[in-house]
Amino acid sequence: MTYVSPASPVGGPAGFTYAGIVVRAAHDAVVAALQELRYSGYVGPQEDEWVVLVPGRPHGAVAGSGRTSADLALELSTALAAPTLALLVENDRLLLAWAYASGEPLGEYVSDPTIARPWDDEASLEPEGSENAPAIAVAFGRPDLAESLEALLAEELGESTNESERMTALLRLLGMPDWLVASTSLPKDVPGGPRAKEMLKLGAGKEGVAGAVDNAVRGLVRKKK
Repeated sequence: MTYVSPASPVGGPAGFTYAGIVVRAAHDAVVAALQELRYSGYVGPQEDEWVVLVPGRPHGAVAGSGRTSADLALELSTALAAPTLALLVENDRLLLAWAYASGEPLGEYVSDPTIARPWDDEASLEPEGSENAPAIAVAFGRPDLAESLEALLAEELGESTNESERMTALLRLLGMPDWLVASTSLPKDVPGGPRAKEMLKLGAGKEGVAGAVDNAVRGLVRKKK
């Protein structure tokens, strides 16, 4: 599947735009892998079997070597032999998702192909990728909810609903923390989620001032290019 470039936000009324990655692994192992990959963004605390990441930016590179959120999810899945789910919400009108298990792609998802591919006159309003729901449900330990997950992903949302609501339902079905939908409140406390002091912030894989400086330098280099 081909999607709109994440660097080109969808049009229409402004809504929330944010990204996240959910990993089923131990917090220390996740942090160690993120340091190796030079990740920039927030790392949530261990919540049952899950660790939630909120990249420093929803689009573009979020780790070394120009890795996007989807790239990073694949790298983490491979390094940790774990299932990972990368999510991107654009203006509350488009939901993109990439799922992996032990480095193997489980499928990609786009909630509205007409928004994702505005140049494609043949794009359908029907979501793409809902057929991957059974494999995703199994990999994330919720095989009994495969049908419910597929129905959720296949649904065409009405004018009174938005993609943050779909993502909340998705996270809850898979038993994942659902505070990601409120992550735009960072660096402050996340409503319904972790306190600010519980979040680890990395800059190019480093903590504290060193990470902030390194991340700022990388940003300047990107602008010059």
